[in-house]
Amino acid sequence: MSYLWQQRSAVHLMLGSAVTALWGWGLVWWITTFLVRNYGMAQACRKVRAVDVAVLDLDKPEANVRGLLLRECREALDQDGIGAIVLGCAGMADLAHDLSLELGIPVIDGVAAAVRFAEALVGLGLKTSKHGDLAFPLPKTRTPI
Repeated sequence: MSYLWQQRSAVHLMLGSAVTALWGWGLVWWITTFLVRNYGMAQACRKVRAVDVAVLDLDKPEANVRGLLLRECREALDQDGIGAIVLGCAGMADLAHDLSLELGIPVIDGVAAAVRFAEALVGLGLKTSKHGDLAFPLPKTRTPI
């Protein structure tokens, strides 16, 4: 899977030459950084940014999540040299479309993207390989105690 993500023609150029990952809570930004590095996205992800809003506060009007995200997204556009933004928190999913319209770039909800990708694999009739490291376990002889 990381091979696909590393191929510029497969992902990066469809959405933008580079992306910024936007996380919901500043205290755990390192998780996104870890995932970006381990999934081979370090070249495409210019920066990991965070808005300091706890997940449980995302639905509270007084948290001004939309305003905070919009400001951070605009800074990313001005400073990071990106063509797309990936929201790194499922709690922000309902804002992706509106942010995309307002910013004029793709704003990707990671959960929706993952579900559509899984649907595409199922639609193609693909299943997990049963060879190599994902093969069925070898039969074992059991001896009674």
